[in-house]
Amino acid sequence: MTGHTVLWSPVRLSPVELAVCWSHLGLGALPRVLDPAAVQPRDSVREVLTGLRGRGVAPRGGQLERQLRTLAGGECRIDSWQFLDEPVRLRAALSGPVGVLAVLRADHAVLVSVPHYAVPGQLLAGLAPVDPAPLPPVSVRATALDEADRDHLAAALAARGEPRSAAERCARALRDAGHHGRFAVTAGGRRSGRVVAFHDTGLGRLLVLRGPDRTTCLPADRAAVAAAIAELVDETRGSTEPLA
Repeated sequence: MTGHTVLWSPVRLSPVELAVCWSHLGLGALPRVLDPAAVQPRDSVREVLTGLRGRGVAPRGGQLERQLRTLAGGECRIDSWQFLDEPVRLRAALSGPVGVLAVLRADHAVLVSVPHYAVPGQLLAGLAPVDPAPLPPVSVRATALDEADRDHLAAALAARGEPRSAAERCARALRDAGHHGRFAVTAGGRRSGRVVAFHDTGLGRLLVLRGPDRTTCLPADRAAVAAAIAELVDETRGSTEPLA
């Protein structure tokens, strides 16, 4: 986690413990971003809950319950899939002045509570420092990029009607993409109309903004990606008080 104040000590759970606690609290189906579908519990629900209590983690009536209820029903939720050195899935949720994050890796989940304004930065805590790619912004039709063969991107975009110059700039920007991730927001029962993403390429980091019609790639550092996430949150929840 980055340097913002952590409101309570982080809670570490196995994926099975997370799923059992979620079900035990009657929170409905686990959101896809947190669902350890491939993991089957070897112990009964009773044994899992007893094990948690033995570690001093109360499934009900304490910090863990507050965090899980916020993750399930917070006023605004942000889901992220990040493909770093290992895949990471995250859900963040806002409830008044508090933000709760769940970070799910292959073998464990960590839940942490921070001030609401710290959430965008915390969603990027696992990113290495990478300089912005020294490239001009480029925008192409979202459907053309979605359908294009990434191995022959410039030609595929041009064949779908994109200007040759834009097609070549987009192909150059996304060449040798490695670590990447995306962020989607839900607030008040509404999903965001666009998605924020980042791509780390051989040239540096890109911010990728995927809207209903256009996808735009532009150079960005971690702070710029965090600002774009905060803007998407404010836009989706119709907030008059900026998150960041």
